[in-house]
Amino acid sequence: MRAAIDGDIYRAILPLRRRISLRNFVNYVFLGFVAALVQTVIWVIASFFYPIMELNLYILLGGAAVLAVFMALGMIFKPSLTKVAYEIDDRGLQQRVITSYELSGRNDVFAILQRQDTIKRLNQFDPKSIPLLMVSKRRLYAAAAATALLIALMLIPNPQDRVIRERVRVQEAIDKGLADIDKAEDELAHEVQISDEQKQDIAELLEKLKQDLKKRSDYKEAMKEISKTEDALKEQLEQARANEMQSVAQSLGKSAASKALADAIERRDAEAIESEIEKLKSVLGQGLDKDAAADLQKALADAAAAAKDLQLKGGLQNAADAIASDIAGGTGLSAAALDGLQGQLTQMAQGISGDPADIQYMLQQMKGHIAQAAGQGDTQMASSGSQGSQDSGSQGQGGSDGNAGSDSNNKGSGSGSGGGSGSDSNSSGNGSGGGSGIGGGHTSQDAGYNDSGASGGSVNKPEGDADSYTEHERIYDPTRLGDGGETSHIADKPSDSGGSQQIDAGSGVGSLDGFMPYNEVFGDYQSQAMESMERGAIPPNMREIVRQYFSSLVE
Repeated sequence: MRAAIDGDIYRAILPLRRRISLRNFVNYVFLGFVAALVQTVIWVIASFFYPIMELNLYILLGGAAVLAVFMALGMIFKPSLTKVAYEIDDRGLQQRVITSYELSGRNDVFAILQRQDTIKRLNQFDPKSIPLLMVSKRRLYAAAAATALLIALMLIPNPQDRVIRERVRVQEAIDKGLADIDKAEDELAHEVQISDEQKQDIAELLEKLKQDLKKRSDYKEAMKEISKTEDALKEQLEQARANEMQSVAQSLGKSAASKALADAIERRDAEAIESEIEKLKSVLGQGLDKDAAADLQKALADAAAAAKDLQLKGGLQNAADAIASDIAGGTGLSAAALDGLQGQLTQMAQGISGDPADIQYMLQQMKGHIAQAAGQGDTQMASSGSQGSQDSGSQGQGGSDGNAGSDSNNKGSGSGSGGGSGSDSNSSGNGSGGGSGIGGGHTSQDAGYNDSGASGGSVNKPEGDADSYTEHERIYDPTRLGDGGETSHIADKPSDSGGSQQIDAGSGVGSLDGFMPYNEVFGDYQSQAMESMERGAIPPNMREIVRQYFSSLVE
């Protein structure tokens, strides 16, 4: 009978126990939400001191993890039957349930009647009368405080947002660079102007650069890795060029006719190479004996066979074939072939090598894009500065009438003034000027001059053709805006006569209307310069200078 009665009590208590267990689980879930809110506040506070790239993702994952932990705790730590019995008694059963458990081992009339009464009252108890959420005031206050703090933090501008946006732009530029490297690797595989050994060495450099860039998020580190690859690539190409010229020199040195040319190639003397090839053309034109010509033809053919650079190999072989043709029938093609070879050898001697698969150009472009991504946007014009340069002076001019003269010329930006006076025999004066602003205007193609534009300076247009100057884009350095400019002092030897005047011109009144930060257009300028080199618009001996110039701007 005990088992039957106990079973009846258990079945009567079961709906109430489920309700209380569900309430216990809901309370744990509420605690999980509060804990997730607190961890969100912690993440947001941390983001004010360190740029967290995936802040929302970390908050979401952290909150989900915290909530999952508390839900698991709610499922594990369920209320015991004893606790359920005490709570039900507290809700109006007046110790009936707990008494039934205490009398569960007795079968006397009193115990049986007590259990029957308890079962009857339990069946009449509505489980829905037990609330699902019971939260203490302390927990409610904690949740409200965390919510208020989070809202306040969300309203405060985060200084790390600018850093994060910059890193996002840089990462996008790096990703684009990685895609460009993949494309360059594909083009390198089909490159026919270099040997397979060179292809393999360059491919290894590019693969290493890809792996290094994937680990970098800071633009400075990315730029360093690209510069290291540029240097390594340049060193490889330089070594290959040196080996190539050494090999060619050894082969050409076997012929008496080309011995002087071989010496010039070994010294990598471009002028001497041009001179010696001109001499060869002259000798061949005057008629070189067949044995000497055949010896020269063999030396050129041997040099072509030893050359790894396919373009140079072709030039040497063309020269050898042309001389062989001249020996056989006197077609006179050797001069034209030697002209082509002269250009190739001269460029190699000057250190102007080819750019396999445009890799050097691609690396320069990558650096420009990354530098532009790191510098554009969020320019704080109120706190950053732009320095105007100015030139002011005074010139005294003596004469019998003691006329005073002054000359002031503003260059760049800012404003300046000068004054002075002179007597019959001496001149004295000093001038000063200061200011800051923006400079821009026209630049003469023949002699440079600058219209100060918004700064208020004035210039005289050079005489001559109305189109002798071109309009240039107005740019400024956002890091120099508002730094006060410079002050110039020009003083002559003082004398007892004349006078001097000093004027403080104050700050310039330039406006940024029509101007843009230089780092927003730097990449375009660099691209145009590189394209000009590819088209041959820039002389060969100036190309390396242009590359170094743009590299220095981004390092």
